[in-house]
Parts: sequence; C-alpha cells; structure tokens
Amino acid sequence: MKERQPITRGIKNCRDSRLFKGCSPLQLLCNLTGNSPAIGNFSYRQRYSAFFMERFDTELKILPTIIRLVVGLVGFGGLLFVSVIVRHLINEPSTLLLVMTIVYSTLTFLFLGLGLFSIKTFRLNNKEIVESYLWGLLKRKTPFGEIENFKSHITGNALGTFEELILNRKTGDTIFIQEFDQKGFGELKDRLTQLLTEDKTIIPNYWTHFNKILVIMLVAWYGLMIGVKIISG
Repeated sequence: MKERQPITRGIKNCRDSRLFKGCSPLQLLCNLTGNSPAIGNFSYRQRYSAFFMERFDTELKILPTIIRLVVGLVGFGGLLFVSVIVRHLINEPSTLLLVMTIVYSTLTFLFLGLGLFSIKTFRLNNKEIVESYLWGLLKRKTPFGEIENFKSHITGNALGTFEELILNRKTGDTIFIQEFDQKGFGELKDRLTQLLTEDKTIIPNYWTHFNKILVIMLVAWYGLMIGVKIISG
C-alpha cells in the first residue's frame, strides 16, 4: 500500500512536496537557536501569481451576437442608401438632401459602431488582456501594468439588466466587458479580481479607441462627399 501523503495544498516547497529541494525555505532559520523549520507560504491573492498562468478565453453568447450582426447589417444598408442620396445631391443640390446626407451618414456609422464593432471576445494570459473584434479580425493588447484600476457595476438595455466591468487604462481609454454578451463572464471577473485593484469611484471614459476610429471614418466619409462634389461641380 502507498504511504499516506500529508496535505500540502497551498504550501510550496514543503518537506513532503515533490517540489522540495535541498536548499529550500525548509532549512533551519538562520540565527535562531533550536530546531525551528521554516515553511514558505505563498498568498493566493498575490498579483501575477501561478493562479493565473493558464490562458482563459471568453465566448460570444448567441442572441446578443445575432442582434449586433443585424444592427451592423442595417448600418451597411444605410451606407448604400446614403450613397444614393449623395449622387442625387451632386446632380441636384438642395438643402434637404444635404441635411439627409448628414443625418443618415451619422446614423449609419452609429449602427456600425453599436453593431459590428461591438462584437468582441476577451483573452487573458499571465501578462495581458487581449480584445478580439469581429472574430479576431482586429485585436488590441493591453498589458496588466497599463491598467490603472477597475470596477463592477450594474447596467442594462432593452433586454434587461446585467453586470459590466470597467477597466481604466493609464492612457485614458476604458475597456468595457459586459455579462450581456460574454460566456465565461463570472470566471473572467474572478481572475481579474486576483490581478487588478478595484476602485468603485472610477469614472469610465466613453471616448474609447474604436469610437475614435468610427469618428475618423465619418469625417473621412464627409470629406469624400465634399471632394466628389467639388470634382463634379
């Protein structure tokens, strides 16, 4: 029969552990009289500990993804519609067509931002969090050292209330992670709690990285329309 092994969970380099080495923390304490063994205990909440060595990936929930795909398709449809209005505006300029172009262009890019560009998953490893947009077509990596703090709060939409994580980067951007569309949200939150400092007083920055890209795209779209008008006129 195999000898019973003492329970050593949570204690590294203990005498009966397979990780024990000759010159380990178990040797007698220096400068002390008597035989007092030293045991090295490691905190479970130590930042960047072995607890977080394994990679973790979230997955998309089906219904929220379908909703956002539909919203994104509406945005593409709006882009085609705006193109038709722009052609009419070039051939027969009018104030009404100009206003329609501006309004529908803005709504189109808003739908694209709330739809396609909001479809994302998250990956955690031992050094960073990776945001993957559009099934990995676009990615953004943020080392944990660049995240200042985070908080959890309850938010909602037309489908109900859900929890949201807000991670403020030192650069001023905010990473939003929603229970609404992420499978594995609970485990993701637990892992981030082990690694980051929670601050309930932080304020998110809604002027995020991809919102800036959408605004740049919108300005470029208006510039293109003006350029076509100048060339044709």
